[in-house]
Amino acid sequence: MSAPFLDLNVPAVDMVGPLVAAKVLGVTGAILIFIVVFASLASSLDSLLAATSDLIVEDIFRKHFAPNASDQTLRKASMVIVFLLGFTAWIICWQRPTHLFGMISFSGALVGSTIWPIAAGLYWRKTNPLGATLGMIFGSVVGLWTYFAIGFYVAALVGAAVSMLIVLISTLVAPKNFNWKMLDEKHAS
Repeated sequence: MSAPFLDLNVPAVDMVGPLVAAKVLGVTGAILIFIVVFASLASSLDSLLAATSDLIVEDIFRKHFAPNASDQTLRKASMVIVFLLGFTAWIICWQRPTHLFGMISFSGALVGSTIWPIAAGLYWRKTNPLGATLGMIFGSVVGLWTYFAIGFYVAALVGAAVSMLIVLISTLVAPKNFNWKMLDEKHAS
């Protein structure tokens, strides 16, 4: 909102913040703002990689492939998963350089498709787990398709709507009783 009052010519959506910071705070302030934004992005990516790696190692690798794995084996598996996730993300982004707004719009379909499965899983005892999983998958797929076929502005809405329909219909047609005790893991010290 301040760009017009500062008489700034903004060439791209992502340039508003840096241009306003440079105009108001000078070159040093703009560099400091850049460092803060870069550090927050790096921190978010680090947290995302660590959390995803932990989910894959604990919920897939340890539970299905190596139930008696040592801490050292789990640590090595986690390092491999972090590397593979980072490399996969790099490969996906390699041919499609974009701006921050484009990346947020692209990920909107993925985020939107998780809203209903998570909310229903937390608040309804009879949520169908298969329906919640399918809601996330099909919501993401259809949302990403609309991102490319229609436009960025509908991806999150379509992803959330498809996910919602699948979760609601599957829960109404085949409700399941969720037993919280099945998540109670007992680890030997």
